[in-house]
Amino acid sequence: MKNNIKTIRLFFGLIAGLLILATSCSEGDLITDELEFEGTLSNCANTSANTFVFYKLDATKSKALFLNFTGTNFTLIPDTKKLTSTDVVTLNETTNLLTYREFNSPITASSYFCSNIPPKENTTTLEYVSTSGTAEISYDFLRIEANDSIFSRSIILKDVTLTGNEIAYRKEFLALGEQEVAKPFTP
Repeated sequence: MKNNIKTIRLFFGLIAGLLILATSCSEGDLITDELEFEGTLSNCANTSANTFVFYKLDATKSKALFLNFTGTNFTLIPDTKKLTSTDVVTLNETTNLLTYREFNSPITASSYFCSNIPPKENTTTLEYVSTSGTAEISYDFLRIEANDSIFSRSIILKDVTLTGNEIAYRKEFLALGEQEVAKPFTP
């Protein structure tokens, strides 16, 4: 009889422990869906020397994921003498940022991301900003078209941590997007 009582107590203790683990807070479960949305990768021309912005919007244009960084070795136009190349940007909390934002109304991407001062009519209702991780920006040669070399530019985010609203969200791998880039062919 004593063994049965010990077994029952052990069983209920294990159940209680599993319930505590199952209901404890799990960082990152709150914004998983928002980060992984379909959208076209776009970029802005340099608004100042060595400053770059890549972004994508969801279909409603009220959610954005964007990467802005400074870099003296990075260029928007690939080297036509190389078939492939990759630049790695280390994300931080100050100059090289990956940001997720939600807005109270749809935004116009070019005026929001490509101007020094974003339009006032759009209010950010939610924001998560990177504290660590890397962005790998790769160029792969695709073809020659007329007098242009056509490259595929892809941006892959790795081991990213975003924080905001007292939440830390971690993602091991996230594809920001891909786009074609043309550069006049130079033999």
